[in-house]
Amino acid sequence: MLTQLRVRERCAARSSEHEVVCCCVDHAVLKAAPNDADVLKIKGVALLKQSDFAGALPCFADSPSTVLERAYCLYKLAKYPECLALLSTVPAASKTVGLSHLEAQVVRSVAVVCSGPLRGC
Repeated sequence: MLTQLRVRERCAARSSEHEVVCCCVDHAVLKAAPNDADVLKIKGVALLKQSDFAGALPCFADSPSTVLERAYCLYKLAKYPECLALLSTVPAASKTVGLSHLEAQVVRSVAVVCSGPLRGC
């Protein structure tokens, strides 16, 4: 079942049918295995591709393998302090280029917000 879902996800990525992936996950797979981290991650990625960051965030397990996805959701939801706190849990030696880039984007966003009409952050 998980293999079929991954194939469907790849097809959806090419045809922009991420809603179909979410529907399949919700109505078929998660009913059978509601806590399956792999299936939840597939759903979370599909929601990210639909720009549903609030919906995607709870799909990613609280584990080191999903730090980038969780931090990205927090960044897109403008939850900068929470995002930076999460990114700070990753040791410097373990930070990927993606994590470092996201951290720089968050710091830049905080600087822009604090220098704009919301001065004094």
